[in-house]
Amino acid sequence: MRRKRATKEGSLGGRSEDWGRLILRAVVGLPAMYYGCQSLFGWFGGMGFSAATAHFEARYGVPPLLATLAMFAQFFGGLGLVLGIGTPLAALGVAAAMLGIAYVNLQQAGWLQPFLEGRMSAVHTIFLALAMAGAAAAVLALGSGGYALERRLFGGKKRR
Repeated sequence: MRRKRATKEGSLGGRSEDWGRLILRAVVGLPAMYYGCQSLFGWFGGMGFSAATAHFEARYGVPPLLATLAMFAQFFGGLGLVLGIGTPLAALGVAAAMLGIAYVNLQQAGWLQPFLEGRMSAVHTIFLALAMAGAAAAVLALGSGGYALERRLFGGKKRR
């Protein structure tokens, strides 16, 4: 006979693991959506799709197809994480986009030069991208949790 696993009630009610996963999804998804909105729609002082694609190609040498994929991964991946829909694909997309952004920024800045010279804006950009990639990878490893829309719509077993 199989014993039920004990669950810990959080101070907000429900399982604390589910609350933690919801918070992690929101912390990764909201900034990803914000940056995606800047690139795709020109909102929040962004360039918009055409200008961003041209900028990424001219300044960083990123082909338009990869720039487009990164912008879509940021916005739709962020949206998927916030809502808890398609969480594994959303987390993978955001992690890949953030790793690409970190790589491009490291390459553009001269690899270790910003760290050695104390150019903090470049260092912060690289660290933010790496932190978001790591957090997205954590969502991928942990799963969406009980407070995900995909659980409500499609049911299914929760991942531990």
